[in-house]
Amino acid sequence: MNVKIINLTTSPILVSTKGGLEDRTHCSVQPNETVDVDFPKSVSLSDSRLILNAILDHETHSGQLRKAWHSVPTTPNCPWRLFRYRINTKSKKIVVVPSRNLASFLSSLPDSLNLASLMLPASHDRHIASWPTTGVYPQKTLFSAVLATLFAFLTSEEGRRETVVMSIKQEDFTIYPATKFSALVHKEMWESPLGPQTSEKGRSSQGMIYLENRIPQLGEVRGKVVLFSRFGANGEGWEGGLNGMGIHPFTWPDSSKAGFEWMCSGRTVRTHDWYSIGTFLAIPEKVTLSTRILLPPDDDTNPLNITYLSAATFPLALPPIVAKGFGWPGVFGVEGVNARVGKWLLALLAGESDEREYSPKIVGKVKAKAKAVVLPSGKSIETTSDTASLFADTAETVHGTTSEEPRLRGWVFLDYFKEPDEGLLPLLVECNWRGRKGGSEGWPSS
Repeated sequence: MNVKIINLTTSPILVSTKGGLEDRTHCSVQPNETVDVDFPKSVSLSDSRLILNAILDHETHSGQLRKAWHSVPTTPNCPWRLFRYRINTKSKKIVVVPSRNLASFLSSLPDSLNLASLMLPASHDRHIASWPTTGVYPQKTLFSAVLATLFAFLTSEEGRRETVVMSIKQEDFTIYPATKFSALVHKEMWESPLGPQTSEKGRSSQGMIYLENRIPQLGEVRGKVVLFSRFGANGEGWEGGLNGMGIHPFTWPDSSKAGFEWMCSGRTVRTHDWYSIGTFLAIPEKVTLSTRILLPPDDDTNPLNITYLSAATFPLALPPIVAKGFGWPGVFGVEGVNARVGKWLLALLAGESDEREYSPKIVGKVKAKAKAVVLPSGKSIETTSDTASLFADTAETVHGTTSEEPRLRGWVFLDYFKEPDEGLLPLLVECNWRGRKGGSEGWPSS
């Protein structure tokens, strides 16, 4: 079996293959390199601290055979996340990325980044929802309880350098008029711990809710909730009116298949929210349109991209079917949106130049003919002439498959965000470190 191992971490990785009790070879995958190896049975990836197994034999992964990709279980405290996906029946790829803390990944990004220059995954499970770090709440959860949880998170050691974009949209127009709903949201937010506070000396603070109608820098909103208000009527009762309700779109065409644009304080916001797709047969088209918006525009502008991977049409495109699919794709069934998006992300992260094709265009192959393999610990393994020959026959280093890393940015709302295998969120989060250039998008020059 041929396997390409793609190291997207900052550390060298030692690769060990084993076809029997005695048959074992070693090679090293440097950061941002790809090694192409013919594995007889299994492979282990290791650094100086741990060894983890990514067994490739059919017996171990019999339950994964029909999946186009899946996350590979690793040992506790592993510094990496591994993803495996099929190229064809005889060839697979293992993509290795850093294991980032999904609850506080923003803390390690620079303050100078605009929120439009981030990839922010968000839950859209038809519930009152906040950030994936704080969980999803059933529809009957009190709004005050959600706000209290957000306050607890943003004042914790883990969350104090994070930010939460909170999207609120009114769905109960038959119960409350728009002005009443807006007034209730304002009341709850102002009475919560997040709202403006008055000290014993009579001094008032602005609270922990960002209410300007512009896209802020990350450093401006650490430890705060950024309100994304898809409600508001005429802004009555809000300080500043419609310009004091946070990021506020003035247009939102219903289920626009082609997507639409609106302006927020001079910045273009590109939006895709085609949810009435009719049938699960439209899932492939839904995926193409909803992910295309995450790619950079042809010009040098830096728009905010907002896309919804969710969709719902009764009875042939219910939310679980759209997000998760059903049956056994490739045999009898349909692959859901989440799995398709994950496969697309893996292809781009793996350096495949055409985001809709899975035939990598490789540039610059270098045969590995090492006399010794140097481990991250500094130790080396001496190789025999037979082992060196085996290197030349089974391993080749690929110095990049495209000239640039993929640049994917946007706010991504999705249903069932833990599907499949809790692997989609880490892939979306990893995009925040990919395609960066010093001095561009607010990324530091040095």
